[in-house]
Amino acid sequence: MNNAQFGILGSIVYGGMTLGSTVATIAFEKAKWTKYTLAITLLFNAVCLFLFTITRSFLFDVVVRFFIGFFQVF
Repeated sequence: MNNAQFGILGSIVYGGMTLGSTVATIAFEKAKWTKYTLAITLLFNAVCLFLFTITRSFLFDVVVRFFIGFFQVF
């Protein structure tokens, strides 16, 4: 990987956090969904972290890093 690719992997997570904060606001407006939302996003975050460690594709890593940031908001 070159420096630009490392920079993309480091910064794409903030794009996911930006989108995730918008979705989390909508999801947490419904009080009865809170427990389910937290459980599901925790599971998806764990899956994304696992996938990030086993893949060798840069583009797949970028997508997974985006979703890691997205699910960390919750």
